[in-house]
Amino acid sequence: MEQSLAAYNYHTFDRSERSNKAGDFAGRLRAGEEAPDFSLPTLEGETVRLSGFRDRKHVLLEFGSITRPPFVGEVSPLNELYRDYRDRGFEFLTIYVREPHPGERYGPHADFEQKLEYARHCREQDGIENPLLVDDIEGTVHRLYGVLSNMVYVIGKDGRVVYKAMWTDHDEVRTVLDNLVMADELRAKGVRLKPSFTEKINFIPAQYAGGVREKVFDRAGPKAWEDYRATFGE
Repeated sequence: MEQSLAAYNYHTFDRSERSNKAGDFAGRLRAGEEAPDFSLPTLEGETVRLSGFRDRKHVLLEFGSITRPPFVGEVSPLNELYRDYRDRGFEFLTIYVREPHPGERYGPHADFEQKLEYARHCREQDGIENPLLVDDIEGTVHRLYGVLSNMVYVIGKDGRVVYKAMWTDHDEVRTVLDNLVMADELRAKGVRLKPSFTEKINFIPAQYAGGVREKVFDRAGPKAWEDYRATFGE
């Protein structure tokens, strides 16, 4: 367990952290499959169980941390989605995971209390509005869903995966949420529905934009940017 824990909460980012994880993510938890249940604490000390929303709300799960630039850049548009859909049959949950780009100020988590502290800093500094849950130090829930740094899942009221993505494309997510709203309205009218499976690959810029890179790496500590630059040569 100690070796596995050290590998999960690593000290140095390198290319091996991405080498096999994208393929693993693509192959697991396909749309239509049952989402793994979990119970995690909020920063307020309450416990949230995924299955507690079954038959009541659709759930958007986003994974992230204070040292992940794309996640930090996604907070503001995700807040907008949360405000638009939280009263339309949805719950949004952010799950705080490991530090993908550890530095001198925000390094690998030594214990759960430190992870809670980092999660509090993330909510305060980045303005997360929806409930923030904290995964355990071993990354138990993170491992169940794919270990990528800022995955997003949409899980239907029936507990099955409706949508998943390595990154958060907010315009695309909005279309998924709108489709679920439409489905709820049609079911309420007695209209019979059938599922339609969609799968695609999106292409996105390889470089971070808008100053997010500087903000996140600077607050993590100089080592975070040195490791990233050594890996990708930027």
